Amino acid sequence: MLNKNVLRHELFKNIYEKFKNSTILIEACKIQKSRLITWLLSMEINQSIKDEEGMTALMYCVKYPSLSSFYGDLSTYDSMKIVDKNGNNVLFHSIYNGKALNFFLSINNKVKEDIINNINNDHDTVFLYCCRKNISKAIGYISYFKNINFHVQDKNGWTAIMYLVKHNNYRSISYVRNQKTDYIKSNDNETVISIMIKNFEKMRESNHPSLLTNCYRTLRMLIIKNYDFNIAIDDDGNSPLQYFIMIEDYCTVYYMIKNIKDLDLSFKNKHGDDAYSLVVKLNDKTLINFIASSGYKFDYVDKYNNNFVFYYVMKNDRGMVNFITTKNKDIINKTNDVKETPLIIATKLGYKDIVTTLLIKDADVNHQDYLGNTALHYAVDLSNHDIICLLIKYKGDPSIKNNRGKSVFDLANQLQDDYTLSILNHLNLPSNEKTLNSSERSYSLPVIQRERKNINIKSSSVDNINMRTININKYSNDTEFFLNNNDNIKIKYEPLPYSGVMRDIAIDVYHLDCKDDRIKKTIGVNRGRLIELLILQSVIFMSGLII
Repeated sequence: MLNKNVLRHELFKNIYEKFKNSTILIEACKIQKSRLITWLLSMEINQSIKDEEGMTALMYCVKYPSLSSFYGDLSTYDSMKIVDKNGNNVLFHSIYNGKALNFFLSINNKVKEDIINNINNDHDTVFLYCCRKNISKAIGYISYFKNINFHVQDKNGWTAIMYLVKHNNYRSISYVRNQKTDYIKSNDNETVISIMIKNFEKMRESNHPSLLTNCYRTLRMLIIKNYDFNIAIDDDGNSPLQYFIMIEDYCTVYYMIKNIKDLDLSFKNKHGDDAYSLVVKLNDKTLINFIASSGYKFDYVDKYNNNFVFYYVMKNDRGMVNFITTKNKDIINKTNDVKETPLIIATKLGYKDIVTTLLIKDADVNHQDYLGNTALHYAVDLSNHDIICLLIKYKGDPSIKNNRGKSVFDLANQLQDDYTLSILNHLNLPSNEKTLNSSERSYSLPVIQRERKNINIKSSSVDNINMRTININKYSNDTEFFLNNNDNIKIKYEPLPYSGVMRDIAIDVYHLDCKDDRIKKTIGVNRGRLIELLILQSVIFMSGLII
């Protein structure tokens, strides 16, 4: 080695300056010559010098574990700020060297926010770059640095978490501190959650269903990290929950509803469907009761403004009518687009038990539809004496006049229904309500006309006919129209292949207890498969593994 004093002599001043500002320290680091590096550092070589790649001695040094003893000598705040021709600082060059990353962690206070969040020419931070390249070891180290900005988007608009989800790197997702990035959209309109869904969709083309394990683990980790699942994941505006309903992944539907605190069961897609309306239209009996009893608010209305009380009245399902009106008391008097209430519909269909249920729950007995008719008008029109008595018992008012100026008493006289008249004559009615002119006897209630496609409902005269002989289905066409139109649905997603394997993997990843009756009913495990799963869980447990 040259003697230090010789180079520092006045005669060698210019030579010494060129020597200090040369790339000799860089070359020494490239070839990992420790003794030479030690001597060069003692000669006060300029550590900020760059080579043709824009790299400094420190950038080369941190690539090699064998040079770890020099990391501290070379790492100053100024040297760590320097970037190469690609905009990468020293942290980018240390990502494959655990010793270097561990060193930088040990001097965490010196690695300032502007260094850890340095953005290169591709708009990557070092953490974002590692996530894009799926360098798990480096991600583990770097995630411990303070002040990491997880919101940075690269030139494609993708964040670090988006790449982790794309790679199903659920372990690295667990390292990320709770900086909410679920609202961020990429240049191609992707979000963290939509990327996760696409991983499931890729399984349609895979011959290895076992790869689903990491898909489920990634989903579970996003739920644990409180990501927002109340967002649209496709062009139809479907939520993740609606997606898993469509592909019949009942385990995931169950797990999401049970573990996502703020999951919105009323989230609607572009077709106006929420989770419950979807399972009803799909006639998915496995999930209907489960979602109904899981905090669903029953605030859905269809394009005709019918809610689910209307739907179950039309289906003559007294149990669900009772259940819904107990959960949501305000829903009982909501009206549809022709101002009908559930009570009016139940009366028109002659469903006495449902009429009773609605009246007990304080349905408005005197509400008038768009024709001005009350439920009592329709009960008299149908000569349904049981329902007439019920409505009168609950203070149905026969004196209310419809848009044609006709009361219930007028209608009963016109229909010459002696039995109905005998019921009404026991009431204290105004005298002018008890008789009619002969010219008025041609009047009867018209069937509500609806301008809907493929529906032709005509008002038929009921002159001089005893309404007890008229078919109770007088108003059923309209009801069938609503049911048929609401049952029509286009399914965007079909069930994935390997559905049985999917269920087994999901049960494993979600730690579902197959002995729980509610879980068993919801996920649809039959007795034979249940025994197999219980045996499998027991064997794994005895082997010291956790399902």
